[in-house]
Amino acid sequence: MMVIAFSLDSERYGIQSRKIRAVVPLTRLKAADSANSALAGTFNFRGAEIPVVNLCKMILGRACAEYLSTRVLIADHCGTLVGLIVEQANETAEVDYLPPSADSDKNFHMLKITASGDTHTVSKSIDLGGMLRQALKGAAC
Repeated sequence: MMVIAFSLDSERYGIQSRKIRAVVPLTRLKAADSANSALAGTFNFRGAEIPVVNLCKMILGRACAEYLSTRVLIADHCGTLVGLIVEQANETAEVDYLPPSADSDKNFHMLKITASGDTHTVSKSIDLGGMLRQALKGAAC
């Protein structure tokens, strides 16, 4: 299974490529009216205003640094597009195994990946869908 890989601090994670519609450079966002600090704002993506969540803020409690490799992953979450700001989104990786909970079109998981040579292994699966529903005020799914 192919994943889009990125970093959270010193650890590598991935999201299944079939869940990602586009990878775009970090761009200026419109302010969002939200009490949730992980909601970074919104921006126009191909004519649609989409919410953008700062994954570093949501998981680590700090905003993603603005590296050249910081990107917005445009993800399909419950049939709705949402942007995910991530650091060091600079590669894809082929993982050798997906936990059953992550290998479903209904679930949206972030996978912790470890590399050993050319092999990438999933060591943990995190329910990103549940976190996004909370950040986006209970968006239905």
